[in-house]
Order: sequence, then structure tokens, then C-alpha cells
Amino acid sequence: NGFFLSGKKRNKQIKLKYEVFGNGNEKLVLVMGILSNPSTWKHQIKYLLKNYPQYQIASFYYRGIDGSEFYPTTGIRDYSMDMEDFLDYLKWDKAHIVSTSFGSQVSYDFALYAPHRVNSLLLSSMKPPYKNFIAECSIMMDSIYKKDLKTFEKLFFSNDFLNSKDENNKSMKLKIKNALTKQLKERSKISKEVIKDQFKSSFNFIVTDEDKLILNQRDFPISLVYGTNDALFPFKDTLNLLNIIKPECFSIINGCGHGVPNERLKDFNSEMINTLKLKRSHENSEIKFYKNIFANNPKKDMENFNFKLNNQSLSNQVVLNSYINSFVAPSFNSVHNSKYSLGLNFLKN
Repeated sequence: NGFFLSGKKRNKQIKLKYEVFGNGNEKLVLVMGILSNPSTWKHQIKYLLKNYPQYQIASFYYRGIDGSEFYPTTGIRDYSMDMEDFLDYLKWDKAHIVSTSFGSQVSYDFALYAPHRVNSLLLSSMKPPYKNFIAECSIMMDSIYKKDLKTFEKLFFSNDFLNSKDENNKSMKLKIKNALTKQLKERSKISKEVIKDQFKSSFNFIVTDEDKLILNQRDFPISLVYGTNDALFPFKDTLNLLNIIKPECFSIINGCGHGVPNERLKDFNSEMINTLKLKRSHENSEIKFYKNIFANNPKKDMENFNFKLNNQSLSNQVVLNSYINSFVAPSFNSVHNSKYSLGLNFLKN
């Protein structure tokens, strides 16, 4: 643990906090969501250290978070260049990258900017292409400023999960309440300058068809992981990434919300290990479906299955679309009944 100097190639050098776990020869970087710190990866870190000691794991704190110094960025590229400075500091030539939400945007941009430094890339719950989702950003900001736990939890977890019970018959909503309340309070104390910087970087960064030119030449595999009941990013919009990224694996977790690494821990860990073992493919994407284990009537839910999606195969695309259209994802407005003018106005100023 300690600090590294970032921004050497730019106009302002700052100290960013970091953590390193394990001593393995294989290098892996965990990149967390918006306003988060590496503790959000505690389950993955514990799992990897116990079962896969060949990996050395590292993660850094974003600007202005938990002791990291802050200097305004020009957008996502500054965050991805912070990651480059982090790898330079660690003397890691290449690394596997596992990311979620805002961290997936940072990692995706890093892969575009420095593809020669990526061994594999897992993108979970990344913002879909073509749109900026400013309204969604503003609702999240509102929940933070108002310390609105009800909205905050629904933004990150599905209703099926929140209404389920653990192995001890304890309500999952009550089980995670204290942790979420603490997280909400911590985020509400972050300076508005830092919050605004991350959110603006997020909604200003848009994945486009132009990225194909770089991604088609990559020599590393990419996995996409999404929940069908993501309240932030409509699941059907994420399918547009298939044609842009053409990932080696696209995992669809039915019934899951935005926080896949925590809501579906075992499934996410399985996909993480699968990604670490993947090889670059120039042919088909493997499509995986996971059933909704928290559904009220899981017998009516689809079974797990997977198939190869050849981008030229109409029949496979029809099969995919038929399953996608059977999903009932929550409407965006279902998680938030009040106006979101506070966050929206703040982002525009």
C-alpha cells in the first residue's frame, strides 16, 4: 500500500493511493465503479488470493478518493492515463484488467489508448454506446446528495435480489443495509468538485463505431458481463456493443442489476476466471445466459445455456433476439419517483 505519482506526461503531477495483494507472476488490475475504492472488490480479492495465488492483484484510488490527491481531468482519458502511470510505477509491462461500471469505461479507454499493455479485459455493466445517459447520472447524484438509500440500492441491485433471503433466511435487503448506508454516507462527503469530475467524465465518454478500427486489431480477449435488470443502463442498449467490440464472450445474467460483482458473486467470479484463460478469437462471440437464481418462481425461468454467435449468422441472431425480447427489465423511472433536477443542474453547470 502507498502512493504513486501520476501525471508525469501531463501538466499536473498528483499522488494517487494504491493497494497491491499477493505475489504471483501473473498481473491483474481491478478497476472499480464511480466514486468507489478498492474495497468494493474485497470478495474478488479474497477469492483470487485463496484459489489463484499465481495472480498479483493491484488497484488504485481515483483522484480525490480516500487520500488520493485531486486535480480536474479533461475526461476519461486522464483516468486511463492514471492507470498507465500506475502500471509504470509497478513496473508491469502488461496486465489482466477486471472492471465494472465507471471502471469499465476507464478500462475500455485504456485498451484503446494502450492495447499493448492488456492481457485480457473484462467489462462489467459498462455504459452502452451512442448515448451519454446524463439523466441516469443525475439520478445517482441525487441519491448521494439526499442520502436516499431506497433509490441508491435500487440503482445497483435488482428487486429480486433485494427481496430474496440468504442461506440463514435473513432478508438480503437488511443484510446489505448497513454496508450500503455507510457507502452512501462516505460518497456524500466527497467534494462536489470530485463528484462532478467523475460524472461528467462518464457521460461525456461515448463508445462509437469508430472504435472498431482499433479493437479489431487487438491481440487480447474481451468479455462483457451484464445484468438484464440494470436500472442505470437499459440491457437492450448494451447489445449494440456486440457489433463494436465483438467480444470473445458476452455473459447475460437474467434478473441481475447493475452491481453484478456483488449481486451474483459466484457467477461473476466464474466469468472473471474464464476471461483470464481466454484467447483472442477473430471468429465468433460466445453468448452465455445465466438464469435468475433470485426469481420468485425460478422453475419458470430459462435454464443456463450458451452458443456461439457468428456475426454473419442470421439464425443465431434470431435465437438471441427471441430470448432478449422475453426479458422484462425495469423501466428507468421505476427506481426513482422524485425529480432529478438537482443532479441534472449540477452536471450542466
